[in-house]
Amino acid sequence: PDVGNGADCGESRSSFQRCWLPVSGFGVHGTVAERVNSSPNLLDVGEMGVYSSYTKIDQLEIDVTMEVETLRHNAFDFLLAPEAAVLPINHEHDVICARAYLERIEPDDAVTAFAAELSLAVNRDTLRFLNDLNRQLFADYFHVHRDTGAPQSPAYTLQSRRGACRDLAVLFVDCCRSEGIAARFASGYQRGDVQSERRHLHAWPEVYLPGAGWRGFDPTHGVATADTHV
Repeated sequence: PDVGNGADCGESRSSFQRCWLPVSGFGVHGTVAERVNSSPNLLDVGEMGVYSSYTKIDQLEIDVTMEVETLRHNAFDFLLAPEAAVLPINHEHDVICARAYLERIEPDDAVTAFAAELSLAVNRDTLRFLNDLNRQLFADYFHVHRDTGAPQSPAYTLQSRRGACRDLAVLFVDCCRSEGIAARFASGYQRGDVQSERRHLHAWPEVYLPGAGWRGFDPTHGVATADTHV
């Protein structure tokens, strides 16, 4: 059965359930058109929408075509709440929501010192810290492309000064969390070469700023995200 927006979808030995997570509804994107095809066809198989067969399936192919309209053209179309202007951000009013995004997974003294040095250099100004961190990871690190593998630890990326987009995103997130900024890892696509027919998955960090909401930065390209990232 259709499990609804954002719900978990399960799998049994003889059935697959339809999963639906629309792009629209996140505030910055809207779905213009979409088409989903699968082989075998799992999305149009009777009243309950369940594909059921005791025949072994060796291969499942899903082809998704989607046209998305981006709704945010200015990455800085916001005014920070007073408590967000200086680091560390006071999350007194949203501590329940922010707690999970403030917890550091692999705390490391070198990463903590690196973030603290950046913060002190800009007098703990939140936006200047984010912009300088973004620019430094873009300008001073060697960017590589890795198709597979988990992200490197923040400490390893800091020490080696090289990494793929997901490695830089994880380091950015950890630096932000060490300075009291709620941050998370995001993945999707960015515009890239408009002449290319192929798009690789991309990763970037997002931070939660009271007064602004979730805002993205892309250290792989040295920019704040707006209408070029989905």
